[in-house]
Amino acid sequence: MTDEVVQMLADHQGQQPERHPYIFVSPARYAHIQGQLRPSGKWTYSDSRLKVVPRFNRIFRKILGRATIERGTFHDLRRIAISNWLARGLSEFEVMKLAGHANFSTTHRFYLRVRDDLIDRARKASTRASGCDLARIWHTPPSASAIEKGKGSKVLSIQGL
Repeated sequence: MTDEVVQMLADHQGQQPERHPYIFVSPARYAHIQGQLRPSGKWTYSDSRLKVVPRFNRIFRKILGRATIERGTFHDLRRIAISNWLARGLSEFEVMKLAGHANFSTTHRFYLRVRDDLIDRARKASTRASGCDLARIWHTPPSASAIEKGKGSKVLSIQGL
């Protein structure tokens, strides 16, 4: 995380009630979990990992919609961060360690691969950028001495193809 994001989260945490350990769990939700669900045995360790933020996926899809992102998962944020570390100059070993992986093949297989649609988008962008120029052969006009020796070359135009 950037220093700015860390500061924003610290500021948000500072506005929470005393003894409230979470940043993204509302105080009312935390009180409900601690005061009702946990004492009655309706809250397990796996619940704490999966149900702390109710309807998280629905909320996250709304966030994506506001950002005009068609699809994605929360885990995509981790993928982006890990890929950016390598792109910004961290070594493969450093990226692997920061990601918590035992070997680089895991980091590469799950986080540094090129998405299939990226290749298609790059191909389409190249086609749009080049237009019809790929069908032409560009060169400088032949010199007078090259024409005399019969070494002139022909420029193909779109119409000549």
